[in-house]
Amino acid sequence: MGSPKTELLFGGKTFLERVVSVASQSFKSVFVVVRSGQAIDLPANCKRLEEPPHPERSPMFGILTALRHSQDAAVWILAADYPLLTSQLLDFLRAQFLTSDSDLLVPVTDGKTHMLCAGYSRSLLEPIDVRISRGEFRLRELVPAHRTRIVSEEEIARQSPLHALWNINSAQDYARIGGLLDTRNQLDASQP
Repeated sequence: MGSPKTELLFGGKTFLERVVSVASQSFKSVFVVVRSGQAIDLPANCKRLEEPPHPERSPMFGILTALRHSQDAAVWILAADYPLLTSQLLDFLRAQFLTSDSDLLVPVTDGKTHMLCAGYSRSLLEPIDVRISRGEFRLRELVPAHRTRIVSEEEIARQSPLHALWNINSAQDYARIGGLLDTRNQLDASQP
């Protein structure tokens, strides 16, 4: 896509600004976890956490860093490439997690397990650390190995449009959300 996803624009804000804004409406503290030494402009309403140096590329390191830092029983992991996420949906997912006895809460749409828009209990700190030490970096392998609450597409659709969980991973995905913004702008312009 030519630039880091955190810097991509949608609706006049970067993806990172949009995600931090939504998270700030649902959580008292928002932390952005970055790779060791990574230069990044952070919005004012969040704090920076740095992963320890490591050669591998995996979001599991960021999740481990967040769990280690947290004073709470659980953390919510939210990648910057969910620019359409709404606070309404995030509040719903968070409530589902807090009222469950699960170690992990993961929404699923279009058959995709959204591991980077999910709730993680501190009880996963040691199992994640062990997986990293073994070189096992597939987040989806946590789902069958732990008490997991899957939030179905049907449950999500009752709370929010399913596109709220579109994860942007390609130029095609980015163009698709641009088309969504164009459609919204045309609808707004047609209203008296």
